[in-house]
Amino acid sequence: SRLPENIEGRALAWYVIGIIVLLALLGWALARLAPPPPPKRVIMTTGAEDGAYHGYALRYREVLAQHGVDLVLRPSSGAAQNLERLRSADGSVDVGLVQGGLVQESDEERLVSLGSLFYEPIWLFYCGKVTIDHISALRGQRLAIGRPGSGTHALGMSVARDNGLTAPPSTLFELGGLAAGEALIDGES
Repeated sequence: SRLPENIEGRALAWYVIGIIVLLALLGWALARLAPPPPPKRVIMTTGAEDGAYHGYALRYREVLAQHGVDLVLRPSSGAAQNLERLRSADGSVDVGLVQGGLVQESDEERLVSLGSLFYEPIWLFYCGKVTIDHISALRGQRLAIGRPGSGTHALGMSVARDNGLTAPPSTLFELGGLAAGEALIDGES
């Protein structure tokens, strides 16, 4: 096979080298400018296994699996522990659910909110014969304030402090979820 008369072998070699260099530069630029692909494995801190956060995480795992993403669940004591894990520099978790009001201004540099997922109303269950219209009326009662490490516990302590319920004759119990409900039904708190 002969080359056309107007292109010599050396000139063709320079064209090929130029095209290779141009393609290499284009590939390098795309690699630098294009966003990385999404991960195929994500670790989520979830909350207690009998809690709502863990239930939501199980549903997320099902949905993400349909798209080829493996969601690894790491149960915790709740929103406060989830936040501590997210704050940690060890990178042991990628995502987690956290109650509003727990995040501090200093978290803005390290954490990113993906959005608000649902409202979490404050529920106060009371079993007694007297109608109460203020939380401070519970002074002297046995109060379940959530498990340590949970957002309920952090919020429960704040509400108890603000209403004078942290000192005797009130008694605070670190129970949450189903255990707190069972204690209420059994008359233990």
